[in-house]
Amino acid sequence: MVGLNSDSSCGNSGPDRPVFPEAERAEVLASFFFVDHVVIFDEMTPLELVLAVRPHILVKGGDYRRDTIVGREEVERTAGGWLSSIRLAGLSSSNIIKKISGDGG
Repeated sequence: MVGLNSDSSCGNSGPDRPVFPEAERAEVLASFFFVDHVVIFDEMTPLELVLAVRPHILVKGGDYRRDTIVGREEVERTAGGWLSSIRLAGLSSSNIIKKISGDGG
């Protein structure tokens, strides 16, 4: 299961976000063979979803530090764990926006 920020909960990411609407982002995620469900959430953090689903493993992007992962403590309390995904150098929505707008990237 993948928790996906709704368009309205992407406000912290900047004025040009999200680049793609939630329905398109959900469709891309759902196309991966290892994803069974995509749940779009409106809250600014996934804490309510984590508490409802009680995952065994919480995966966050490589730019998150352990102490900033919302829901990590709740997952660890139930003998679960967390993983940080690999961050690919130069691959970010900020760089894509710069490239498209002609500002570099």
